[in-house]
Amino acid sequence: MRRRMMLWRRDASAAGLMILSVLILAGCFGPWFRSEPTPTLYLGEPVIDNGQGSLRIAVADMPNGGLAGIHVALGGLLYDQEKVSNLAVEGLNGFVALIQQFADGEGGFILTNVSGIESGPILRLTFEAHGNVKYGDIQLLADSITLVDDALLLIEDWNTPAYYAR
Repeated sequence: MRRRMMLWRRDASAAGLMILSVLILAGCFGPWFRSEPTPTLYLGEPVIDNGQGSLRIAVADMPNGGLAGIHVALGGLLYDQEKVSNLAVEGLNGFVALIQQFADGEGGFILTNVSGIESGPILRLTFEAHGNVKYGDIQLLADSITLVDDALLLIEDWNTPAYYAR
């Protein structure tokens, strides 16, 4: 009886030690198994009201104090000239448009913000709509976009989904 009790204690102690070891290792290695959220740029659906259109661009999970600047090179924004004209960029949530140029179905702009924003809308693109303007009629080319965070570092490895979730 005493021998069985000692065996049971030894087995229980070994099992407890094993569980404790697993918990300790999980705590030590936990950060390597967690992934950081990917910075994301969202292009919204065009909204048309009485021939005037608008489209919002938003960001999520921007690092190092948030997004502080966006540069879309000339030709990095494409639009269907038969459906869209007279484009203008308006900054939101503290963003200010420094320069913008739109002509012949393409455009570009630079916006900055002195404090950065981690998530939320950053700009509104306004335009005159001629007919039914849909998502594919206005496009941003990802390789023409440069994002800068509040620490004045380039934001790399960001993505943009094919839709805008409101």
